[in-house]
Amino acid sequence: MKAIGLVLVLCASVCAQSSRGVDAAAFVVKARQIHAGALVLDAHLDVPYRLTREGGDISQRSARGHFDFVRAREGGLDASVFAVYVASRFSYDGNTKTGAFAEAQRILKLLDNILARNAEVATLARTPAEVRRVLEDGKFAVLIGLENGSAIENDLANLRSLAQRGLCYVTLTHSKDNQLGDSSYDRRRTHRGLSEFGKQVVREMNRLGVMIDVSHISDEAFWQALALSQSPVIASHSSLRKFRRMQRNHSDSMLVAIRNNRGVVCLNFGSFFLSEAFQSSVVKQDRKLAEAREAFKAEPARLEIALHKVRAEFPIMNATLADLIKHIDYAVKLIGVDHVGLGSDFDGVDVVPQGLEDVTCYSKITVELLKLGYSESDLRKIMGENFLRVWQENLNRR
Repeated sequence: MKAIGLVLVLCASVCAQSSRGVDAAAFVVKARQIHAGALVLDAHLDVPYRLTREGGDISQRSARGHFDFVRAREGGLDASVFAVYVASRFSYDGNTKTGAFAEAQRILKLLDNILARNAEVATLARTPAEVRRVLEDGKFAVLIGLENGSAIENDLANLRSLAQRGLCYVTLTHSKDNQLGDSSYDRRRTHRGLSEFGKQVVREMNRLGVMIDVSHISDEAFWQALALSQSPVIASHSSLRKFRRMQRNHSDSMLVAIRNNRGVVCLNFGSFFLSEAFQSSVVKQDRKLAEAREAFKAEPARLEIALHKVRAEFPIMNATLADLIKHIDYAVKLIGVDHVGLGSDFDGVDVVPQGLEDVTCYSKITVELLKLGYSESDLRKIMGENFLRVWQENLNRR
């Protein structure tokens, strides 16, 4: 199921084990077997977004972006949700149609074309059972998630239409408040949580078996969605406020609520989500660069020297693989291994940590968690089984 090249990645990841008295070769074999045998699923890739902006051919290895089918096989990635991202400029205010539903249809057509061109290596999966059948056929399973519920516009028929396409979840908002509810990024707090229509959408998603994605929504909307939903929810690409303080991440109490709802939080790989030190260094460097541009705006030669000096004196402190592992391990200890998964946000985040450069790197997570004493069963759950459980529980309510 996984590429032979995976062995080389694992060897590089665990070579340091020998200095700790561990048989490195045996450890590599164990890690390889666990990762190769696990169903590895990423709950959120922004591949359509990247292709819309840049174009490209994901059937071939590429130096662009974080994903292509070749690199996915090398990383042991079996399945992923491809996000149907509808930008906030298409936000629907309940009165004026701005083309949000049409934009979702455009991206779905793009996905249809991708799958048609790559039929030998990838297939759409509409249920967990279909995911497993696709993998048995030796192919990559593509799932569909809608990122930004503004595409529903003001018509539940649009939600039903999207559900019939095999939609597994809807991220209720994105970077701006919409007709369903409030965004974590938007300070207007238009609805003080979910709108009345947003509450209807939550109930209808429960009825249709579509997972409610609580990533991107405000805290108020989060608590209202959890109170309303009769099915387990998902956070498809969020990390922990414990280590990176912002509303896009989730607090300990929110994580506990997801556990009590039988849901799953899938952790974001973006440096912006993982590390306070990263974000602080970005803010500091940006401020210093702005000061230099203002001071030397009339002297181009001196400006270049000043900008170089600022970047040297105030470097960006990037996150690392260890930061992601810290988030995963903390979440597992707080809410249990049954409620944690992976949602990289690859191709949607600008900066990724050292050690998590693209989709070839999932095996490194297996290695690091194995070092911490995680069992094979634990690793299988985190790598994909928890996501499939939540999805199936939603479908069972139809």
